[in-house]
Amino acid sequence: MPRKIDSRLIDNAASLVLNGMTFQDAGKQVGVHPITISKLLKKKGIGPPPPRAHNEIKLPIDDIKSMYESGKSENAVAKYFGTDRGTIRKRLIEAGVKPRSHSEAEKLKWSQMDKDTRANQ
Repeated sequence: MPRKIDSRLIDNAASLVLNGMTFQDAGKQVGVHPITISKLLKKKGIGPPPPRAHNEIKLPIDDIKSMYESGKSENAVAKYFGTDRGTIRKRLIEAGVKPRSHSEAEKLKWSQMDKDTRANQ
């Protein structure tokens, strides 16, 4: 016979999931197997939050364009805004900016180096 799970544990797990935690993490936190938590919460109509669309993250496209067009790399812009390069690239393309080719990026990188840095490369 399966063990009876205290309703307070289920309520606690429900609260954790509703606040963005996964079933896996909520289960670990309350000490109940994640599959069991998943089944019990789904019976109550509680599930994990839906995945976010890439456009949900609000980024200032004018600033992204300006930084990129002034010579910053996609990686540098991504690091500045705390996101990944793919997100920045998608936003640039959506804004009508043609990404630099590898050759163009290399030329730009070398043009921004001083003589000593170039020598060390």
